[in-house]
Amino acid sequence: DIVKKLVELKGNNIVAEGINAATGYAHKWLLKKKVVPGSPPGNIGPLPNFTIYKSAESINSALSRDFVKYALTDSKATALRKRLQYTRSAEEFFFATLNKLKDAPGNRMKLKAAGLAMPRFSQRFWGARRNGCLERYLRHKICIVSASDLPFILNQMKKGLWFYNKYLIDYDYVVNDCIQLLLIQNNFNLYKQECHYNEE
Repeated sequence: DIVKKLVELKGNNIVAEGINAATGYAHKWLLKKKVVPGSPPGNIGPLPNFTIYKSAESINSALSRDFVKYALTDSKATALRKRLQYTRSAEEFFFATLNKLKDAPGNRMKLKAAGLAMPRFSQRFWGARRNGCLERYLRHKICIVSASDLPFILNQMKKGLWFYNKYLIDYDYVVNDCIQLLLIQNNFNLYKQECHYNEE
């Protein structure tokens, strides 16, 4: 399903649009240091000289091959990666920022210029939607999906939203098992259709 969407987008990326991290909570988050073995003392260094964006949903991205090469080799991408190395939730800044750079393959501006709408394939349960989180078990203000949420999730899957945040394996593992089974069944059904087509 995701590959089909990437083909439809003609090489453009599926990356959620972020918010400017120059001010507000996003800026505070950008300055938070992740203390891990090997992290240097003091502040985590100056910011690159381009605008940085934050999107919690951008960790669920689908990227073109050219964009991946760009992210691994471009000087701006390298500078951003080094700056974010010891930043908390660095992945929420990395893809959203790179996808806004003019020279990035398949960036958001090119998507808009082509008149294409960005599809979604993920669903994030925010705590603000408490009536959409039936068991009301939250972690970092985000709903932890339970078996009670399965009817809603199954309905959303019909719309192409296959991935959900957040699961906890020690909270309600049945949900994860059900989602995996549905993915297997969906792939198997597509496989059977292709086999039938080839036989004809």
